[in-house]
Amino acid sequence: MKVTCEELDDLYNRQRLSMKDIATQLGVTSATIRNWMIACGLSRRSKSESRRKPLDDEEIARLYVKEQCTLAEIAQELGADDGTIRQRLVRMGVPRNSRSKAYTLLDDNEIKYMYVVERHTMTEIAQKLGVSAPTIRQRLITQGVPLRSKSENLRLPLNEDEIIRLYIEERKSSTEIAQQFGVDRSVILDRLEARGIPRRTSGETQQLPLDENEIVRQYIEERKSTCEIARQLGTNDVTILKRLKKQGVERRNRSEAIIAYERHDFFGDLLEKAYLQGFRYGDLTVKKATEGPGCATLVVTGSTTRIAQINLYNELFSPYAQVGIIHGQDGRHHFWCDLNMSFEFLLLKQDSIPVWVLHAAQKDGNFNPLIAFVAGYTDAEGCFYVKSNGCSAFELRAYDEIILRQLHVAFNDWLNIQCPPIRLDKPKGTPLKGTPYVTSGNCWGLHLYRKASLHRLCELLEPYLKHADRRQAMYAVWANVQARGV
Repeated sequence: MKVTCEELDDLYNRQRLSMKDIATQLGVTSATIRNWMIACGLSRRSKSESRRKPLDDEEIARLYVKEQCTLAEIAQELGADDGTIRQRLVRMGVPRNSRSKAYTLLDDNEIKYMYVVERHTMTEIAQKLGVSAPTIRQRLITQGVPLRSKSENLRLPLNEDEIIRLYIEERKSSTEIAQQFGVDRSVILDRLEARGIPRRTSGETQQLPLDENEIVRQYIEERKSTCEIARQLGTNDVTILKRLKKQGVERRNRSEAIIAYERHDFFGDLLEKAYLQGFRYGDLTVKKATEGPGCATLVVTGSTTRIAQINLYNELFSPYAQVGIIHGQDGRHHFWCDLNMSFEFLLLKQDSIPVWVLHAAQKDGNFNPLIAFVAGYTDAEGCFYVKSNGCSAFELRAYDEIILRQLHVAFNDWLNIQCPPIRLDKPKGTPLKGTPYVTSGNCWGLHLYRKASLHRLCELLEPYLKHADRRQAMYAVWANVQARGV
């Protein structure tokens, strides 16, 4: 199947698929893909670029909006460049964050007045206006304002005797003194150097009077970062880390450090667990925040064009953690939340119904976990509808062939639902209508048309189905089969 140059560019450069993956998806050879790329003028990636992982749009959106990372920070984290990250955000319809807005709202006249008349440093102005010092420097240069030299900064009206007294007698840090005088730390250091006062060594700095019990309390009980504690106590984060180590306090790992909101252990019963596993198999991406045994966070993400789906995400996970949602300008909505490891059962995704669910049905005769699993899977992948001829139907379409075959057996043997065998609805490589994409694998379908089967399915799923649109469609089908006589 031949594709256009735009489609090929999207697969190779935006989705970052390899030539082999594209060839497999389109049912051709890698050499054919290479020839098509040459004909379209598309450059091949270098070996180092090829080793980069495909970019995850939900992860980019989460880092940009929730973590407030810059484009450069996200690019470095994901092994891409700033331009690629910017394009992904634009394509998702994610608006530029407040830092960009702050930059555009800067008043050049105010910056000039603060620098020239009030004699503030660039760092002070930046802190007051919520931007970086290089941004202030660039605005001043653009306006033609001559920048002060180091010697001119030394002429700023400051009580140098008081600075020396605070530094030597009270043994305050240069950061604390700078905060007290409302200037940048570098100004204090310059004044001390000009008066011949040597800077304290690292060892002397550690001997500064700091309440180590208070440091430990803020770090453990208030869960403040070392940087936050350092700013409050007028020192640096390295000093705080050394004081914590001295007190025998272990440093939080990266996974624990990024926890910004209160989280709760999973407190649902087995039926909720089964539902969540079914829903996860169909519609969620779940991964560890960091690799390694110390990981304490699972990142759950998803995207949809349906508001009802976003509402369901919020209903399912808001009792356990803070839920983040971005409403993209392209009509697509992105969701994420950070769960603790009590949700580790969501981490594994396989093409088969969880063993414990099957065991409960087969060994114990308890079919409720299976029905709850089917409800979650239906909320993610299923569809109830009334056809134009007045008949109704239910279908599940997914790449999970084994799960659908297991459901076919379960429906017939355990749940008293007459169900025909599953069928191949869309072979691998089938173009997806209205998009430049094709199916990445064989898409299978499980279909129900019999009135008695639909009635029985609605009866079983009604207590567990949660998706608002899906429930509404189920009730329409249920009413239809009852009106036609079950």
